Amino acid sequence: MNINNTGAMTRTLTGNTKFDSLTFSKNGLFLKYRNEPEIEIPFVDLDQIYIKKHKLNPLMEFIGILFPFLLVFMAIQYLPFNLMILVGIVAVLPVCMSIINYKWYRLYVHLNDGTIYRKKIASELKIENISMTEKVRTEYLYYNAGASEPA
Repeated sequence: MNINNTGAMTRTLTGNTKFDSLTFSKNGLFLKYRNEPEIEIPFVDLDQIYIKKHKLNPLMEFIGILFPFLLVFMAIQYLPFNLMILVGIVAVLPVCMSIINYKWYRLYVHLNDGTIYRKKIASELKIENISMTEKVRTEYLYYNAGASEPA
């Protein structure tokens, strides 16, 4: 763990690194990011692995919904009634539905030393990554059960 001494207080620094692919073996994980060499993480160093769902910030949702309503307000001022209704339906409904339903997933791998590896996951690949996470957890449990048996 990286500790910087800043006088009376000590501060712990944690790394936050991205990765593209995750493979596992009987002794640990292999993480790869683009053209960089693979990082091997033994199960001894693994603290947590999980998938977290993220949504838009409520302020960003409000701003995203506000712009179509401003467009409709401008249409009310300057367009005839028939076009105003068309602009209102075309502008507001699709934007509101996409902003309300917008979410993304991230796979996090926490190590004992405080390092965090993360991978952004598409919604379509969420099930595949959940099964991979379960396989890693199963291997981790088997590894810990084998390590705790008396010799």
